[in-house]
Amino acid sequence: MYIKVLVKRISYRLLLLVCVAIMSLVSCNKIREIRPTSFELVSVSPKGFYSADVDFRLGIHNPALQIGFSDIFAEVVLNGKVIGNVSVAPFVMEAKSDKVYDINALLALNKGTSVLNLIPLLKSPDAMKNAHINLRVRATLKNGISKELVWNEVPVEKLIKLVE
Repeated sequence: MYIKVLVKRISYRLLLLVCVAIMSLVSCNKIREIRPTSFELVSVSPKGFYSADVDFRLGIHNPALQIGFSDIFAEVVLNGKVIGNVSVAPFVMEAKSDKVYDINALLALNKGTSVLNLIPLLKSPDAMKNAHINLRVRATLKNGISKELVWNEVPVEKLIKLVE
């Protein structure tokens, strides 16, 4: 009798573990389906010679959980040289939504970089081939679990194609 109860408990726990594993896999697949749907530059307000406030709208398709984003920081690299940094204000992406978020960022150019260095980027799409970003962000789930995510050498061209 004792063995029978023990087997039932083990079977129940094993079944519960399998269910949790399946739910985790399903959630991971849903997270992989998160994608940007639109991008609109709202305003750029210069703050001196080396920085600017940038407001933009970012549309996001999120079939997964609520995720908060904070500590968003990117280095902008052109021709192997860091030309500036972008810090983005924290925001929360709602669960199971297709929503457009108003986001504020601060663009800070390195002292050796001038606004004049950026003009070729605006005039010629080919200049973007030599540009990439190194991105770091902290993602936090609704239950408080968080993880720092890092992507290095992401081509700017690839980011532009994501929202076209």
